[in-house]
This record gives sequence, structure tokens and C-alpha cells, in this order.
Amino acid sequence: TLTNDISEANLNIFLVLQGYGYVVANNATDRALILNSNQNLYWTFNSSNTFDNVAISAYSSSTPQLLGFSLDSGTAKLRLNGTEVSSRGSVSDNLKIDRIGLKFDGNTGQPPWTGKIMEVLAVTSTSDRQKVEAYLAHKWGLTSQLPAGHPGTSGWSLERSTSGPDDLT
Repeated sequence: TLTNDISEANLNIFLVLQGYGYVVANNATDRALILNSNQNLYWTFNSSNTFDNVAISAYSSSTPQLLGFSLDSGTAKLRLNGTEVSSRGSVSDNLKIDRIGLKFDGNTGQPPWTGKIMEVLAVTSTSDRQKVEAYLAHKWGLTSQLPAGHPGTSGWSLERSTSGPDDLT
């Protein structure tokens, strides 16, 4: 459990993961993202099912995946390997998280995360979303899973600068 809630407007969270169960949750039922063993998505905001039993057929719990989700200006979006797979508008409040890979309640039928969570990255801007996706895809060997035309599929590199900050080019 995190020592403080992550509660930000326009929060974008990227994860490299493999498995199923609770991805993130808050200490109450107002925020939870769950992928069940059938690759169906449940995402709850303010105790109402924003996404309820949405089939994400492209998700595989047996191979690493790049998952991105955001709550930006009242619109909740889920991206899988650089492609938007679900979206819902008119979602109020911030995305609040106080646990990653753990469920909020022992009474739920869904398990805590079963599998691997290799990396979590949170940013408060969508302007560099594709660069973040490309960085994570290159780092974890997932570039072949990005959609055709995504900037991370070709002509992209990670470079370490010897005289200044590292660059994403």
C-alpha cells in the first residue's frame, strides 16, 4: 500500500505487466481497475461501474503488455499496446490510487494481481504519451505490439547523453 494516495487531475498511468487481477485500487470502492482471467475489464469510479465487464480481446494475461489508463478532463481511457481500447466520458473527480496490485476489499471475488508488474510510470500530461509508450515498448521488447504507424515502431531510439539530460529521440 502506498503511504499517500495518488490523487491528480489529468493523471496518466502506464504499466508493463503480465497477468490478471487488481491493477490499481483506492481504499474504497470509488477507484479500481481490474482485468479478470477472461481478459474482461472492470473500472469503477465513485462506486459506479464506469467500465463493467468490457471484453478486451487483444489483452493476453500470458504475455507482457503495455497498459495505459488516464482520467483527463472528465474522460477515462484505457490504452493497450498504444491503441485505445475503451473510453468513457463524464467521469467526475480525480483518479485516486493508494495500492498497486492489491485489492481494496477481502470480500471481492477478484484476486490481487496474479502475475508480474514490471514497471509503473505516472505522468500528468498526455502531450508525450506516444513517447512514453515508445520508451516502455523499447525497454521491454514490446515494439512489435505497437500499432502500425506508432512512432515507437521505427526510427526511434533511446540515447544517453554524455553532457546533459537523457533524450528520447
